Amino acid sequence: NKSIQSEDEDSDTQHTKHNEWCDRETCRRYLVARKWDFEAAKAQLQSTLEWRSTEQEQLRLKLWQSPKALANPLALSLRVVGWDIEGRPIVYTAFSQANDRWDVDANILHLTLVLEACCRMIEQRRQHESKELNRTASSRQWIWVIDFGDFGWRDQNPKTALYTSRLLQRYPEMMYLVLLMNAPILFSATYKIIVPLFDNRVKEKIVFAKDKVLTTSDEM
Repeated sequence: NKSIQSEDEDSDTQHTKHNEWCDRETCRRYLVARKWDFEAAKAQLQSTLEWRSTEQEQLRLKLWQSPKALANPLALSLRVVGWDIEGRPIVYTAFSQANDRWDVDANILHLTLVLEACCRMIEQRRQHESKELNRTASSRQWIWVIDFGDFGWRDQNPKTALYTSRLLQRYPEMMYLVLLMNAPILFSATYKIIVPLFDNRVKEKIVFAKDKVLTTSDEM
């Protein structure tokens, strides 16, 4: 009986957390991402809820509890470094600063914790007493800056690109801009593999920057 009661309590707790996470704003994002196609948005949202149930133990971790980073603070370079003028969190990663970056599963977990941290930051700012922070839909997104210094052949693992694209599907309409700094020609092959995995809304948010000259992904 105690075992059954415990399972029921866990189920109720999980249901409550899903209800808290799946609020009006979340539903709006999924609808926008699927161009207001209700059935498509519903299917994507249900898939995400199932994923969150499966990964709930990992999603409970705070960013500072990322296993790889705790074991080696110099292993990864993926963190929130500030805010833009409209209050969007800015996530920065640099290949040259990540000394043990080839464990795909550890990288994806760390990225997940970063994205979860961004979501919490945005929500906390929305709840601020001033009521002036992150009030618009576009300001409730983040910016990801990727610095390709020291990017090499070993970084060309297609599994990383595939897992990253899948993960971003769990956070639709949360990406405002992806800024790829000094992406080498070597990256072109990987880019051609991953770009078809993104819908047009995501592709439009990818910008390449090199030698202080900005170009959109369509010009690459």
